[in-house]
Amino acid sequence: MPSGTSAALLNVPISILPGFPTSLASGMNQAGATTPVMYPFGIFFANANTLYVADEGNGNIGTLSSSNPYVDATPQNNPSAGLQKWLFNGTSWTLLYTLTAGLGLGEPYTVPGYPTGNNSAHTDTLFPGGLPWAPAPDGLRNMTGRVNRDGTVNIWAITSTVSGGGDQGADPNQLVFITDELAATTPGTEQFQVLRTANAGEVLRGVSFAPGQPTSNPTSGNACNGVYNGTFNGNINVSAGQNCVFVGGSITGNVKVSGGNLSLSNVSVGGNVQILGGGTFSIGPATVINGNLQVQNLPMSMGQNQICDSQIHGNVLVQNNGVAIVVGSPSCLGNVVGGNLQVQNNTAPTSIYGNTVSGNLLVQSNASAAVFSDNAGGNLQCTDNAILTGGGNTAKKTLGQCAGL
Repeated sequence: MPSGTSAALLNVPISILPGFPTSLASGMNQAGATTPVMYPFGIFFANANTLYVADEGNGNIGTLSSSNPYVDATPQNNPSAGLQKWLFNGTSWTLLYTLTAGLGLGEPYTVPGYPTGNNSAHTDTLFPGGLPWAPAPDGLRNMTGRVNRDGTVNIWAITSTVSGGGDQGADPNQLVFITDELAATTPGTEQFQVLRTANAGEVLRGVSFAPGQPTSNPTSGNACNGVYNGTFNGNINVSAGQNCVFVGGSITGNVKVSGGNLSLSNVSVGGNVQILGGGTFSIGPATVINGNLQVQNLPMSMGQNQICDSQIHGNVLVQNNGVAIVVGSPSCLGNVVGGNLQVQNNTAPTSIYGNTVSGNLLVQSNASAAVFSDNAGGNLQCTDNAILTGGGNTAKKTLGQCAGL
């Protein structure tokens, strides 16, 4: 970095970091050669030689497929989008990897009160009747980072979106969080978690640290409303209006959610986790639940609800929910379940992908279920599902709709 007096710095030209792309938005570099295009937005220097870059993505929708307008934003068609990690070798910068797992690039989500269907005022050749209102993540914009003493880096970022709304910057977007190993040169199993989705008529712009000391624990089991990384002795109850986020540490007792939001990553829970009747949640990566996990009777709501890359020593029950729930997916690593996994009577799409289940896996009476690449020590049984897709599963026996899948 240049240094000197203010007067001297006025004469220092602004230049692109060596090794960073110099291509223009047209796909041509300054020498006129065709080169890949990147869309950098926010940056965070973790140290003098490690730089994180938030790439907002290409901003395209509805140009590649007449059946799925969001395919433009998926990683294969939007390769620079996400959180890039760059390393300086003393001469130039090199892109090590780009983190996208859990970000849901090109996966639309619903926001209560926001328009649904297609916007007839925003059309293109493949969608003459209008592009869909529902937003989908396209990349990242503003971000804030923190380097921790254990060698990890926390990143909070705001998503960019694509939709048929006509003004991508006005879409209800999301606040996401991820932890990366500072010394890593290849990606691990880290995944983004959605901490908050903007309401209709609201957009999120960024995160800043408020003055004060970091909080390691809630002051009581009923006061989990913040970001924590310590050991809490006792039970935790999360209710409406609370945003309970653990990014490390442990909870010795049980966790019960009746509203608000729960996010657990790199956390050990001594007892059970129950999400009953309300709230949104994100469990994992690297979370261990020593008891059972229940997700029941959740109404339609905004936010992403997922169980990823976690160990549940007991049983898992996902039942009677009206909101989409992911129990593993291509962008959300599967889980290890010590007991049985039951997914029953859910009216919104449910994904069961890449899980290792010691007992039985039952998928029953769901409106739409996807069952892929699961391994059950007992039986895999699927019955009475209105829509069922699957494949690549192994089990002692595959029964019903899952026979042969």
